[in-house]
Amino acid sequence: TQPHAGTRVLVIDPDPEVRLYWRAKFAGLRFPELDEAATAAQARDLIQSGTYLLAIVSLGVVDADPWDLVELLRKGEHPVTHVAVATHQPDWPKRIRARIVGCNACLDIPPSPGSMVRLLRSLR
Repeated sequence: TQPHAGTRVLVIDPDPEVRLYWRAKFAGLRFPELDEAATAAQARDLIQSGTYLLAIVSLGVVDADPWDLVELLRKGEHPVTHVAVATHQPDWPKRIRARIVGCNACLDIPPSPGSMVRLLRSLR
């Protein structure tokens, strides 16, 4: 298979090990262009200079409300085409809120293979 042309992924998570996990996961799925942000402030800077197909926002972001960050990514001056949230503690209220605000997915950390397949299918 060919790599996805012109696709960039932005991962926003305060934990460097989780960001490394996402980088490896997406590289294995032939998404070589992945940027990382440890904070919402870094993410805001990155979206000013880049066009992203997908952003994954950890609900563990500490320097801003992660749901406000999702709103900015979806509807801000430089909108991201697809947004997903990720959490170590998934539950139905988070999953429902993610759907209501227009996220493609509410992923577990680490995500199940099935949830990754569904996420990638939703990017079409």
